[in-house]
Amino acid sequence: MRNDTLRKLREIRLSAMADAYEQQMEQIDRFSDLTFDDRFAMLVDHEYDNRHNHHLARLLKNAHLLYPNASLGGIEYLPDRHLNKELIDSLGTNSYIERHRNVVIIGATGSGKTYIANALGVNACYDDFKVLYMRLPDLFASYRTADLNGKREEFLRKCQKTTVLILDEFLLYKATEEEQQSLLEIMERRVDHATTIVCSQFGPEGWHENLGGSAVADAILDRLTSTAYTIQIDGDISMRKRHADD
Repeated sequence: MRNDTLRKLREIRLSAMADAYEQQMEQIDRFSDLTFDDRFAMLVDHEYDNRHNHHLARLLKNAHLLYPNASLGGIEYLPDRHLNKELIDSLGTNSYIERHRNVVIIGATGSGKTYIANALGVNACYDDFKVLYMRLPDLFASYRTADLNGKREEFLRKCQKTTVLILDEFLLYKATEEEQQSLLEIMERRVDHATTIVCSQFGPEGWHENLGGSAVADAILDRLTSTAYTIQIDGDISMRKRHADD
């Protein structure tokens, strides 16, 4: 009967529960003092935890984060960085995602923008939010490829359905008219429905210039910054240099 039970559990894809049940049977003395309810709860917990961990692993893999091991606890609040810890702690609750608020992270090259954005992304995955990290140039390239292959609408739906979209290297260079239009279309689909996190060396004034300073630039900035939290990173020494000197 035991082997038949194990076979059925694995057949209906409850393999973690089957493993836990087999362990209980092999160490019956260890579990003999527990009630049926207690033992059954342990089996269910084992299956639940296993599925949750696999689901989390898939979320993190599909997020394509540059730093998949980044964590909010790993952020270094060095005095010269002038990081707003209270703000970052509040973002750690992920309530900004539920309210569809955006986050703008501004700092010089090597200041740790990408790490903070990835830490927010990992934190979101732990709360079961769908996250995607991309460099803005790669987003533009993906949009062009999708358009050429007749999959533009499919790509836009993917952007729309991604709960947290992290765009790195945001508007470091002047965007073409085509890129401006594609960015506006993506932002239009996400505004009031999803969260966008951007990392850039420049603030909105620089973005406006790199978007051509037109009405399209105004529209993009309005959709991105009107409800955004801003994390400003100061400091003249890059995080790479700091760690190289450790």
